[in-house]
Amino acid sequence: MNRTLHRSFVEPQPTHETALQAVVTSPPPLTGQERLRVIVVGTSTGVTETIHTLHRRGFAEAGDWSPLLPTGNADEMMSILTRHQRRSTL
Repeated sequence: MNRTLHRSFVEPQPTHETALQAVVTSPPPLTGQERLRVIVVGTSTGVTETIHTLHRRGFAEAGDWSPLLPTGNADEMMSILTRHQRRSTL
């Protein structure tokens, strides 16, 4: 019997620690910009539903948010959106 090995092209899912580290150490903003982070905290269902609601309202693409990350509290997760915007000159 001839067995063919198949290579998986699916990227491995990041661990919670590596996903959080990627969010925290995201590249610094360009000169004249500031980095803003929006955090949604709640149950995994609540966080996911909120992200999709914000997407439908045009706030952010659902894929721009971090993966669900544990907060350390039972049944509580979070997701983080990082944006860069031009600094206002008030």
